[in-house]
Amino acid sequence: MSNPAQSRKSEISALDLRLLADEWKLAGTFIRKIYQSTGDRQPKAVKPGREWKLVFEVFIPQKGTNYLHVFPAYITLSKQKGNTDETPSGFCMSLRKHLSGKRIERLEQHRFDRILEIYAGGLRLILEFVPPGNVILADPEGMIISALSTKRWKDREIRVRSLYHYPPERPDPFSMDLEKFGNHFRQDRKAAAILASELGFGSEYANKLCSEAGVRPDKSGRSLTEAELKGLFGRMRSLARIQKEEPFTETMDRQKERLERIERQRAEAREKWKAAEKLSKERADAIYRKFDTVQALLEKFSSKKEVGFEPIQKKEGFHITVNLDGVDVPLDLKKTAQDNAAFYYEQAKKARRKLAGLEASMQKPLGMRQEEPQEYPDKEMHKEWFRKFKWFLSSDGILVIAGKNAEQNELILKNHAEPDEWCFHADIKGAAFTVIKSGSAEPLEQTKKEAAEFAAANSKAWTKGLGAVTVFSVQRKGLSKSAPTGMNLPKGSFMVSGQRVWYKSLPLRMAVGADPEGRIISGSESAVKKSCRYVVILVPGGKKASDLSRDMKSELLKNAGPKDLPVLQKLSLDELARHVPFGKGEISAR
Repeated sequence: MSNPAQSRKSEISALDLRLLADEWKLAGTFIRKIYQSTGDRQPKAVKPGREWKLVFEVFIPQKGTNYLHVFPAYITLSKQKGNTDETPSGFCMSLRKHLSGKRIERLEQHRFDRILEIYAGGLRLILEFVPPGNVILADPEGMIISALSTKRWKDREIRVRSLYHYPPERPDPFSMDLEKFGNHFRQDRKAAAILASELGFGSEYANKLCSEAGVRPDKSGRSLTEAELKGLFGRMRSLARIQKEEPFTETMDRQKERLERIERQRAEAREKWKAAEKLSKERADAIYRKFDTVQALLEKFSSKKEVGFEPIQKKEGFHITVNLDGVDVPLDLKKTAQDNAAFYYEQAKKARRKLAGLEASMQKPLGMRQEEPQEYPDKEMHKEWFRKFKWFLSSDGILVIAGKNAEQNELILKNHAEPDEWCFHADIKGAAFTVIKSGSAEPLEQTKKEAAEFAAANSKAWTKGLGAVTVFSVQRKGLSKSAPTGMNLPKGSFMVSGQRVWYKSLPLRMAVGADPEGRIISGSESAVKKSCRYVVILVPGGKKASDLSRDMKSELLKNAGPKDLPVLQKLSLDELARHVPFGKGEISAR
């Protein structure tokens, strides 16, 4: 967690945003208050291009208060509030009115762009880090409620009571194959410049990508060899598994330096706890050697009567420090001599326990970190993006995703569905688009049926209390945003031109289970039972998710074996509630 006053970056990259949105885990936290600071100390207005800062006071359960600092070109999370204006601007007051006390539902990066969206209290806070930077508050339909700066371009406008539109879309390198990636380098610009600006990695990551791939940063993109392109592509894909503060695999020298530093810290800690144990024991022993004198001193100190010697070194409140046989011993005047001695013996025991634990850990040699491979299997790559959607793994291990709303439906079909991949939609208004992420490979019929069942449960048929609904499937290339003349397609809607496959009268059921590691998984019944030993089946009903989650946990615990009980007892009720479709349901009786 960085200090905004000492940030190592003045501009955030699209990759930084992608990593931070996952790292901070702010979903489920609460916005307490919003502050603002302007560079010219004029809080009434902020003009485009002028330095400004917004500070969001965020309460994180079990962790306390943190502060989200939003600048024109970067964002950081800190324990410190920093300097803010005493008089908030009108925009800051608007944010307080709409967001104070609201729960943050989720953070999402818009495509692979420098735009972060915070969903809270049913509203959408849009943070644009593209120069000159902006902050926009919009309602669920995208209507702008307030904006830090108003501006107009030829293709969009930021203005109150107008619809918010994103800047022109940038390419997402993580969704590209090698061929599409290589197409961006068919120009005379420097390779590092293409990675930094055109593909959104920023100069720091671009130069490091080139270095790791053995490519000169100033080499023309057009002159890159096939091997160099593959090297850049491989290093880029590996970023999906790398943390922000350590963006590249450690070299052997850095690993050696890290291990040496840990050994030094261990040695220093061992000496510290040895000294603490020795000093505490000496103080306790000294009290018992002079027990009568110390007891008399504690009893008569307040009356200032003579006690036979002058051992007092200093007095602070209800504590005095005395010298007993050459040992300086702080004493608590509210305790007896025996209690003071017992305190120091307990401190010595505590230091001894710490020392024993440290020495035991030092018996285990520290190992060198293994070099991470440059390429990662698709299942690991999915970790970077798929958790923002509804998802599950089919019974044969293929990822299936579905949108949570109309905006995510559009995002999935436009950015995450390949032409040959199968898409599913319930035959009812108000349903999630569900996609089997199998690439060009044809999925098994079992996987298709599971995806259809998932699409059925994630439709408005659930809220209507229906027992079954029909679902159709079509390949992505059979869906289009081109509407007939005179018609406009609403967000999340597509025209179907391809051949449909129908799944008649699918029952509405959602399986929720816990795997051996305690991860909660929901999806089609056959798929969830493949990976989870303990499963409950939900059907449409009127019980709220907050109440239903308790019943779900009780049902899972009731069927658990003794060795699995500790894991299941730790299941989060809030997490279980999030897997209840549309926030209501009941447990199936069969």
